Amino acid sequence: MPALINGDIPPIGEGFAEFLTAPGMPEQVEGALKWLIEDAKTSPYDSHPSLRDGIAAIQKLPSCPTQKDAGPAPRTARRSEDCRTTFG
Repeated sequence: MPALINGDIPPIGEGFAEFLTAPGMPEQVEGALKWLIEDAKTSPYDSHPSLRDGIAAIQKLPSCPTQKDAGPAPRTARRSEDCRTTFG
């Protein structure tokens, strides 16, 4: 935590970004996503909705006003009250 307190931000996504540049990887990722959205089967024992169902649920949400804010999360989170939605 001392590094974060000093304002140092670790390059969290750097490894994944490099992974995606590997030969053939973008095509493999795209194919896997296409399969997950179009053909993946669900089970009553799944702990999460399918990617297809999750995307469909998000598309039904009302749009919220957006503001670019690089401030601390607590300040940004207070604005989320403008976008409250009841999930069923």
